[in-house]
Amino acid sequence: VYRAFLNKLFLARVHKPYLYRRGLSNEDIERFGFKSMPLFGYKALCRELLQENICLENVGGFYLDEGEWTINLNPKMTGYLIPVYNYFGFIEGIQIRLDRPFGKTKYLWFSSNGLDHGTSTAAVPFYIKGNRKPDTLVITEGAFKAIIPNKIFGYSIIALPGVNNTRE
Repeated sequence: VYRAFLNKLFLARVHKPYLYRRGLSNEDIERFGFKSMPLFGYKALCRELLQENICLENVGGFYLDEGEWTINLNPKMTGYLIPVYNYFGFIEGIQIRLDRPFGKTKYLWFSSNGLDHGTSTAAVPFYIKGNRKPDTLVITEGAFKAIIPNKIFGYSIIALPGVNNTRE
């Protein structure tokens, strides 16, 4: 579901410089699937997914609004989307890097917890398979902290969600 959703989006020019400053290339941006949050057209986007026989029920970030599927995004909270991959390369969740953090919150999970036919998105670990050093696994916190050492050193990386993403 998440891959089909992200394939319908694009990365806005405003977000590319931030990713470049983090050390990512255009190839990296494409490989990891960074996209910008859509600002409108949520229900139309869901209709497209449904026409492709993609079930949105109980998928974090999607919910029913007056009988029509939509996305739990707020156009005032702009940012870009960071797909979170598991060991098998499936997207388990999506983090939102906010353009304008509020308080200490820079990242949110794409979730629809508490909404009609929606669900929470677990704060899942991010995994990137390495291409060198098969006997080395690095554990870190946060998706960006996984991407850069994977890119530079070729290590396999597991990035755990930040401490603000879990309950005590």
